[in-house]
Amino acid sequence: MTENRESTIFDYPDHFDAAQRTDMDHLRTRIAQYFRDRVQTDPTVKEIGGIRNLLSTVQNQERAVHLCQEVMKPNIKQQENPLFNAVSVKIYRPIHAFPGGQHSAIFAVYDDGTLLWLDDHVSNHDFDIFWQREKTQWQNAADFAMFMMLTKFDYIVLPSRMVILTTVADIPQEKWRRFMLAENDLEGIQEFDQKLTDIAPFLYAPSLTQDEHGLKLCFCVWLMVAGQIFDMRCHFDSAGKLSYQANELARTVGDYFMPK
Repeated sequence: MTENRESTIFDYPDHFDAAQRTDMDHLRTRIAQYFRDRVQTDPTVKEIGGIRNLLSTVQNQERAVHLCQEVMKPNIKQQENPLFNAVSVKIYRPIHAFPGGQHSAIFAVYDDGTLLWLDDHVSNHDFDIFWQREKTQWQNAADFAMFMMLTKFDYIVLPSRMVILTTVADIPQEKWRRFMLAENDLEGIQEFDQKLTDIAPFLYAPSLTQDEHGLKLCFCVWLMVAGQIFDMRCHFDSAGKLSYQANELARTVGDYFMPK
């Protein structure tokens, strides 16, 4: 697809030298080609993924097609998070913005030219390769849970914030509570509190266990979009291959918002 030349009014940060700018331009092209090849060879990439957040019907089906286009220069960024210090590879997010929304992806980009789409919603193939290459060791279950949400499960979060939960006290709730108090909505406060009471028995601290069958990570996560809460259960077998289940426990809980 022909690049929109209006994008040249944007540029990289001043600290990028000419070589870095050239490398980033090349990466934009390679990622777009990755998606063009994927859409052509694997039609399932345009289907809905296994974890169905509120936006999944649109998000999952459209993002691979949109990301076939080469995103504008400022819209591909290296992800910076202390948790990524656990891996040797650089993590990038290409973003395709369009009127009314955007689509993005998470890629591991290796010096040998390998591109791995980590938050592929229909396949674990690339993530399995990433996991086997990195051989990352985790001791803290909460950190591991957040790492998984920032990589493999990033697609269920955007464009939202999320919180790894231990108890209902971790669910953001002050904004809705203040609003209902200001409106003197006593019935609404009771319903709000009842939802928190109902979900409380199902929440637990992130756990990480390992045995002869592999590694198991279990955690609960809250998404601001629709106030959804998922119980996430991830298993890495002895070969490092990932399988997972995501059970929606509740929605419209806490300081949520509903996209238009």
